[in-house]
Amino acid sequence: MDAQINRSAKGSFAARQTGYANEPPLQRFLTACYEEFRSDQSGAVADYIPELKRANSAHFGIALVTIDGHVYEVGDSAVPFTIQSVSKAFVFALALDLSGRSVCRRRSASNRAGRRSTRSG
Repeated sequence: MDAQINRSAKGSFAARQTGYANEPPLQRFLTACYEEFRSDQSGAVADYIPELKRANSAHFGIALVTIDGHVYEVGDSAVPFTIQSVSKAFVFALALDLSGRSVCRRRSASNRAGRRSTRSG
């Protein structure tokens, strides 16, 4: 029976039995994705952002946390990294949760196509 790793908010780890005779399905899926994409060297590091310029482009990892707190990881997922612009999606989700859609829509002053709105009011 495989053990599943759970990470607490403080970063400590605890293993618990999953009941799977083999690797859990989500872990198998992440491992397959990792193996498929880890050799992809396309693209380039954004060197105009200092923190990204310093990043090691050879690092590649995948982590998934389920809503009930199960953690599945593969590759370099424990290596600290900078999230830069991807953080905007998380901040927007937090703003939606705290303020609601109508407030966010008014404050963003953009239309649905993402262009700056020219109407007033």
